[in-house]
Amino acid sequence: MDLSLIEYNIINLTSILNELSPSKVGPYCVIPNVIKSSVNDSNRITLVLHGSYDRIHSTIEQHVLNWKGPVSLSVIFPKFSNLQNDHVYCAIQWYPINFARNFARKQVKTKFILIADLDHTFSENFELKMRNLAIKALPEGSKRVLVYRIFEIDRGIPWPKSKKELKAFLNVGRAIEFHSRYSNAHQIPNLKTWLDEEDHGNTTTIQFSHPYDSYAWEPQFVARNDIPFHDESFPYSARDNTVLRWELCRAGYEFSIVHDVFMFHPGIKTMKYKQKLDFARKRTNKVSNDAIYNFRLRMNETYPGTAATCPEFQQ
Repeated sequence: MDLSLIEYNIINLTSILNELSPSKVGPYCVIPNVIKSSVNDSNRITLVLHGSYDRIHSTIEQHVLNWKGPVSLSVIFPKFSNLQNDHVYCAIQWYPINFARNFARKQVKTKFILIADLDHTFSENFELKMRNLAIKALPEGSKRVLVYRIFEIDRGIPWPKSKKELKAFLNVGRAIEFHSRYSNAHQIPNLKTWLDEEDHGNTTTIQFSHPYDSYAWEPQFVARNDIPFHDESFPYSARDNTVLRWELCRAGYEFSIVHDVFMFHPGIKTMKYKQKLDFARKRTNKVSNDAIYNFRLRMNETYPGTAATCPEFQQ
């Protein structure tokens, strides 16, 4: 596992941390590779994660045990109040989510990546099955991403390991498509066909390719590690993750839905959660609107030939 530290606000570092070669990247102070990976197989899929220091301890162990593959994690620290090093200073106004994602990506040593959040959990043998498909379906130069379906499950029920177990929970309302109670951003057609398909053993196959025809669609995927990076001008909770999908569309990528494997979030989110998210978004309206405006300009300059093939990007 690659572990990277990102500090923001005024920080002070001891000689112990100085031995880890802290450096400054833009307004951020970083220490890469605190824990270095021992994985040497470039054909693996690295799980790219980020999180604040106060959330890591309770979740990272279950992720490592669940994923069974390489992990690159960026940890955000507000400050080191009891440490001293006068020559390093950093300051930001909000959680630097896309800087954290990108910094974790830059430590990856494998060809394939999956960028996720700390509360995302995966079906059994996800990395093995998806890796065997990615080796064939994502050759060098490929403009395709492998999209997997995502769900929410009731807390207190066993984690589903297979589609068979997931289907049983869906049938009795103990599982739903991700965020489906208040959004369609994660819904993918042909769910019944996907559920009824026989499992493919240690690999999987592509069910179909889906056009990127809605600005709100936020598919989760495995990709080669040469896809564009997240736009760091987008603030947390304001299309910060969707923006990468927007750029992939403009860059001409194909979104291929995959059989068998899936992700789930323990706990079903409610309208109360959405209201909190909407409140957070309103606080960043000016910043996010400016980010979208500048993003549109950059897309039209970088990918002038695809303006008519993708939806208009908006808040």
